Amino acid sequence: MEEYKNFIEKLAKNKEESLYLNSGPEHAGIVLSTIFKNTKSELRIFAQGLKSGVATSDLYLDGLKSFLEKKNGTVKILIQEYSSNEEPKVFNILSYYKFFNKEQVTIKTTQSKVFTKPEKEKIEPKSIHFTTGDDSIFRLEEDIVTFKAFGSFNNKEYTIKLNQIFDEIFESEKSNEIDLLQSFN
Repeated sequence: MEEYKNFIEKLAKNKEESLYLNSGPEHAGIVLSTIFKNTKSELRIFAQGLKSGVATSDLYLDGLKSFLEKKNGTVKILIQEYSSNEEPKVFNILSYYKFFNKEQVTIKTTQSKVFTKPEKEKIEPKSIHFTTGDDSIFRLEEDIVTFKAFGSFNNKEYTIKLNQIFDEIFESEKSNEIDLLQSFN
């Protein structure tokens, strides 16, 4: 695992355009924490729910906290599943930072899904999740069960497309903001 972590950190440090592959929650945690570390101003996360798997790991949570400590960093999150009775651990962290800067964190629910565009007509499109950092860093999860994903630390074209998809859903009337500060009221 250390070898994979070094490989990912080298790609990020050198801002290499080449794609990396990843599968499994451990690899996903390494990649996502590295994305958080290397994003300068805007992080976008499109996920199922953030209440299990990678989003509960210390590596993920510590990386997210480090990003939020950059006072100029903002996080926008879209989740497909939400229950106010089962708020994920990550919500405590997001609520804390939103309390001090309401513009820094916004999380919304959506029923929207994003799909891959199959190259062959008979292949079913797959639902995907993704995370982007600024306008050049992305990780796209092709298999949301096995965490199979690919990404790059320097691919503006792909990242900008994902950001446009994200922003369109985020700004849609069908996306509803979650009040992270209700526990402070």
